Formats: sequence, C-alpha cells, structure tokens
Amino acid sequence: MRKLIAAFAASSLLLLGACGGDDADVDTAAEEGTSEPVGDPLTKEEFIEQGDALCDALEVASSQIEVPTDETDFGRFLAELADQGEEASRQFSELNPPEDGEEVQAELVASLDAAVETRKGAAEAAQAGDTVTAEDLARQAREEGTAADAAAREYGFQVCGADQDEADGSEGGTEAEADAEADAGPEPGTGE
Repeated sequence: MRKLIAAFAASSLLLLGACGGDDADVDTAAEEGTSEPVGDPLTKEEFIEQGDALCDALEVASSQIEVPTDETDFGRFLAELADQGEEASRQFSELNPPEDGEEVQAELVASLDAAVETRKGAAEAAQAGDTVTAEDLARQAREEGTAADAAAREYGFQVCGADQDEADGSEGGTEAEADAEADAGPEPGTGE
C-alpha cells in the first residue's frame, strides 16, 4: 500500500510535464466552453514561463491532497489526483504556443491525458478493493506521465518535465510521497 500511494503521489507531479496558462486566456476559453488556444501565439519564453508556473502550481496542489492512511480511502486519493491532472491538461491545452512549441504541447497533453485515464482506472480498482490492479495501473500512469518529459526539457521547460528524483535529490521524488510513506507505515508482510 505504501509503495502504491508513493507511486501515485510521484506520478501526479511527473505527470505534469504539461500544465500552464495565462489566466486571462484560460478564463476566456473557459467562458467560451472551449479548450482551444485563445489570443495571439505566445513567444517561446512566455510559453515556457506560463507552462512552468502551472506545473509548479500543480505540484503544490498535489502535495496538499490528504494522503490516505489505509486502503479504504485510496480510491478517493487517486480520483483527486486524476481530477487535478484533468484540469491541468485543459489549462495546458488552452495555451497558444509558438509554432515551434505546438508539437511539444501536443505530446505533453497526450501524455497527461493517458495518465489521467489510467489513474481513473486505478481509482476504480482501488474503490473495488482490487489493490493489485490499482498498483499495476499506478506504475503504468507513472510511465505515461513521464513519456513526454524529455521533449519538454529539450524544448526548455524547467519545471514541466523535470525529473523529480533529480530535482529534490530523493529516491521517492516528492514531499507528498514521503508523507504517504510515513503515514502508511510498513507494507503488510514486508517489515518495511
């Protein structure tokens, strides 16, 4: 259970190699009921700055989700992470990147969307008491969430696509993950 919580907490941050947005553009698009970019294309610097700002905001929001202490609450935890990822994908989709950023934006949004769907499946499995499937899907979501990270880093993003293990010098990769491990206690039968 502890490793399952940790995997999802980490993937919630790694998942977002793709979040960002100019509040005015995001609000306008939301009012119009679209997730299409609004306004003039951003410069590369603006695109990176706005994307990284939202990735940072997602990291903070993810770390504030109440970590479950037992398996009965794990589905709620996973569902909340999926909801955050869904919102981040919408916001990142609404950015109007420069022409040379369109491909990286598409990769990041596709990666994020795939991880969100996998997370939803894991939440359903956890709520049904199927922790084996939930754990398998946790690993898969982490892989899907990091699929576009190299492209984000190569393009110039600093927060979006950052290697969380490297960024904070830990194996687990996130403060939420460390909290989850501490709160969850040892895994049954492992003494860990």
